[in-house]
Formats: sequence, C-alpha cells, structure tokens
Amino acid sequence: MGIEYLSENVLLVCLPKEPQLSDELVTVNEIVSDGCARDVIIDFSIVELLTSESISSLIILERLLTSLGHKVILCAVSSEIKQTLERTGLQPLFEFAHDQFAALQSVRRPSLF
Repeated sequence: MGIEYLSENVLLVCLPKEPQLSDELVTVNEIVSDGCARDVIIDFSIVELLTSESISSLIILERLLTSLGHKVILCAVSSEIKQTLERTGLQPLFEFAHDQFAALQSVRRPSLF
C-alpha cells in the first residue's frame, strides 16, 4: 500500500484491503489540492470493501483532477467493487484498466481530441 510517483505526470496509489482504515485517498487528494496535478492510477487489487467515505474521496479526487485536465484510472477492480460503483451511478466518472500496466498505457497514449 502507498503512494508512488511513477513519473512527473503519473501518480500510483495502491490501496489496502479496507481503504477507509488508511489515509492514501485523503493524502492523494491533499497532494493534488496542493498543486501537484497529474494523472492518478489507483490499484484496487487487494481492496475488499469500499465504504461511502472511500467513495467520497474518489469523487473529490475525480473532480479535482478533471478540473485540472487530468484523469483517474482505477485498475484491478473486482466485480463487487465495480457493481458498487455502478449501483451508485459513479462508474461513468472513472476509467478502468485491467492492471497497472494497462493503466500506464492508457495515460501514455496521446489524446485524440
């Protein structure tokens, strides 16, 4: 778990089993709020539970980054977590990738627009 600067343009956040019990999402929101705007990849590979507090932090991060021209990519998201995001109507806010490698490929692709 933790936050890693992959490049000057990409931040990787690896979440624990229960993100609400740690501060990764709050910390990355603070980093972005302090002017360190970059694309953010969030690895959900071991996440078992997503609470309203974690969902709120994800929404805040998505809004911050979108306003700065960056994006949030969620990778290795379980079907249960995807269903939670779908049921809450939040799935369209995020880009999804199979794993970290696919997420990195997505941020490195030049925009067609």
